[in-house]
Amino acid sequence: AKASGDEEEEEEESRETQADQKRSALLRAVVLVPLRMERRRVSSVLRRTIQVGQESTGFAAVAMGERADTGMFDPVQCALTVSVTTLAGLAAPPDHAYRLRVAVGDAAEGTRLLTSSSPITLPHGHIHERFQMPVSVPGDMLVRFSVVRESDGAAVALGEVDVEPRGLVRRSAAPFELVELRHPSNGLRADESASLEVQIAIERAATADLLDAVSFMERPELSDWALRVVVWRVRTKKSSGSTHSSRTKSMMNLDSMLVHGYLSGAGEQTTEVGVPHRNDRDTCDIVFNWRMCWDVVLPHRASSLEFSVTSSEEEFRAVARLELADLFQRVLDENTRVGVYHEWFPLKVLLGGVEAELELSLELLSADEASNYPAGLGRSYPNANPELPEPPQDKSCSLM
Repeated sequence: AKASGDEEEEEEESRETQADQKRSALLRAVVLVPLRMERRRVSSVLRRTIQVGQESTGFAAVAMGERADTGMFDPVQCALTVSVTTLAGLAAPPDHAYRLRVAVGDAAEGTRLLTSSSPITLPHGHIHERFQMPVSVPGDMLVRFSVVRESDGAAVALGEVDVEPRGLVRRSAAPFELVELRHPSNGLRADESASLEVQIAIERAATADLLDAVSFMERPELSDWALRVVVWRVRTKKSSGSTHSSRTKSMMNLDSMLVHGYLSGAGEQTTEVGVPHRNDRDTCDIVFNWRMCWDVVLPHRASSLEFSVTSSEEEFRAVARLELADLFQRVLDENTRVGVYHEWFPLKVLLGGVEAELELSLELLSADEASNYPAGLGRSYPNANPELPEPPQDKSCSLM
């Protein structure tokens, strides 16, 4: 009986070992690792293969199929769906016809091209169309967006951008993002702020879905709003880990500091030079009292407000990025003016050896309210709502 029991245990262990080996040999996954997306650089992905069951915390592991004898993945037929809502910031005459072209380049199947059914409506940049193409996953894939002007039967490209999809993602979970257009000949930005709001999704598809198609999206009711931002001051403070020499070098040109504000899809504005004021031995305020104004069309799913603080001799540089999606949604829900006033926002110091923060007021109001309560850029006429005083010309902080 004992010998029989030992044999049964050995057979059970052998069966479990064979099952583990079979699972390890057959099951594979693709891990898609999104790289960080910068404002002026298109996001990309890095692909690698791991065995199912290995630790993959922080990544999205997607089962792609069984491993073939060659060790490669069996391709999966999927539907690529590209949704495009608006084109913002294109400095072009509205009396021309403009269209969006979406091209998908694949190493195995070549490049396919779809064109928007209707012309782009300027100045609001209405597109609201969905482009669908069949694709094979895994595979090298690139989506190119091109805005073209139609003239005398020819199409002239005004701006384009290439985007690499991030992998399998359902349309319901795919985010809308802003991608900036660049001039097709020299790679520079097409103009001050031309950008597209896009959503890219790749899903497993039924046979009926594997056709090239362009369809209309429901267009939301749009409304005009005004975003007003007051840059009050930048506060610098000696960093706890900095030395006296680094502090001196970073603060010697505080009397030549500027703040640049960039609203995605709406352009960039810059303050005049700020006036530094010393608070105590280790802190200093650079006072601006400067208003920035942008026109905004809502709803707008993806929008950010970025600030860059620099000195004239490039001895100091700091940045901050504010996401405005919640503020935009709040103003639509409440249908009234909303804002934040005299709030401090931390700055990421890239050069200078100090800590820094930025004092701002942000207000979003309807176009009718903006006309009833006018406010000029900077401190120009009408300097009201609120009135911004000239900074006192006491440059005591320059001695630091």
